[in-house]
Amino acid sequence: MDQSLTLTEAELADLTHKVRPSAQTRALRGMGIEHRRRPGGSVAVLRIALEDAFGIKLSRVPPKRFGINWEGTPNARPEPDWITLLKADEQRLREKRKKTKR
Repeated sequence: MDQSLTLTEAELADLTHKVRPSAQTRALRGMGIEHRRRPGGSVAVLRIALEDAFGIKLSRVPPKRFGINWEGTPNARPEPDWITLLKADEQRLREKRKKTKR
């Protein structure tokens, strides 16, 4: 089975026993499987919709995590305390304004 987000045309034809998108749509509606029509007229069924409809878990590759996980790295830098930094900036601005008023 393909590990894409949606069923392939072959998988969709196997599921519905239909080839034409209009017939596939009727079959999917009758089975209670959520689906959408693409702009080109073909039918799209998400794999997760199939899992929900049949109460099964299809074998999937776990989703990739994007970004950098800084936890546990030896040179990880903690997140700055933004509130304290903003308060310090405000204090510096107040002091600067007091000096210019004199």
